[in-house]
Amino acid sequence: MSKISRLIAMFALVFTSALALGVPAISADGGSASCSPSDGSIAVNASVSCSFTPDSTGTFLFWSAPGFTPQSTSDTGATFIATRAGSGTITAYWSVPGLGSQSQTFSYTITAPAPSASVNCSPADGTIALNSTVGCSFSGANGARFMFWSAPGFTPQSSTSPTASFSAARAGSGSITAHYSVPGQGGVAQTFNYTISAS
Repeated sequence: MSKISRLIAMFALVFTSALALGVPAISADGGSASCSPSDGSIAVNASVSCSFTPDSTGTFLFWSAPGFTPQSTSDTGATFIATRAGSGTITAYWSVPGLGSQSQTFSYTITAPAPSASVNCSPADGTIALNSTVGCSFSGANGARFMFWSAPGFTPQSSTSPTASFSAARAGSGSITAHYSVPGQGGVAQTFNYTISAS
């Protein structure tokens, strides 16, 4: 019998004896973790569902989830909510006798929706009569913030309300401008121009 054959025979004998004595074989991993989605880009407030299934030797410890809520939990099954833009990870930790602590990490890029703003005045431009009214509104999302209106030629000449009405106060040119801020862009202005007629 060759040396390799003798080694195989010895291993088979030891393994058979261990089974006969009821000694469990130690798993190399102790269980498996899964998350859906498992990686990639996700939006702020998106959810990731995760679960850990131990085998006969693994003992689950906890999840760690920076960038998510909750940031940690000892439940084998958990749902995590992305809380901020940037990188985020979800890691399962468990232990295996003879092998110690094990872990598996799922990595994500968390994206925030782009800021947006909608500014409207009715009418939007053109010739209007003295004392006529122009109604204006601002709506912003994802960080776009209203500051104020300026309205030369109208009453009131300014307003800090996102929704406002302006009355044409004198003949000639007039304008209504929405002033607001957008993350990454700073101050932004959008102007509506009018010709105010006295007749």
